[in-house]
Amino acid sequence: VIKIRKDSRTENPWVIHLFSGSEEIAHDFIRHGCYLSIGHHVLDKKSRIASYLNKLPIEKIFLETDDFTIDIEDIYAKVAGLYKVDLSFLKQQMIRNLNVLLYG
Repeated sequence: VIKIRKDSRTENPWVIHLFSGSEEIAHDFIRHGCYLSIGHHVLDKKSRIASYLNKLPIEKIFLETDDFTIDIEDIYAKVAGLYKVDLSFLKQQMIRNLNVLLYG
């Protein structure tokens, strides 16, 4: 995916849907102008993403549920806890991230 991104020579940021890969890959995506969209995997205590998410810049993530039966509020609560931020701050950060993604 990173090779395709480099070859595309686009300035537009990409969003990696339902990311749950390794910390190294997460940092590579971010370095190459991507946002990571985090979903239900973060709720699993055994997941890789839950173990390192708070090491990623909060300005480069989004939260999602896709079509899973998990409440988005559960994902927001978990991620706020991992980053040690207030839930309202996290919600505002997601709006800021979206505005930067769409409008630069």
